[in-house]
Amino acid sequence: MSQGLRMLTKDIESQPLIGEGISRWKLSTGHAFREHICSKILCTMVGNGIQIVGIAVVGVLSSAQGLTSTWSSKGPLLTGMIVSYLLSAIVSGYMCVLLWRCINKNSER
Repeated sequence: MSQGLRMLTKDIESQPLIGEGISRWKLSTGHAFREHICSKILCTMVGNGIQIVGIAVVGVLSSAQGLTSTWSSKGPLLTGMIVSYLLSAIVSGYMCVLLWRCINKNSER
């Protein structure tokens, strides 16, 4: 991490300032905040992670409250997990698109 920061600092200091209004911070934002190569895959994986964690939390909470018994029958637990997986797709899809728009904000301009 510190080696990358040193390289970035050395690169920025070697570049001459273009004008009075351009600071070195403005020059470094192009290096530090560039778009990821596989941004669509990254956003999809983050959305899927949110979805899987969401159904795990719903499953654990419903078992802890006694809504579904894991020992007597597996049917209600499995049905609840499938329904929560389908409903959590709304939240994960929203978060996926929100992250994708945040990452690609600079490249569309």
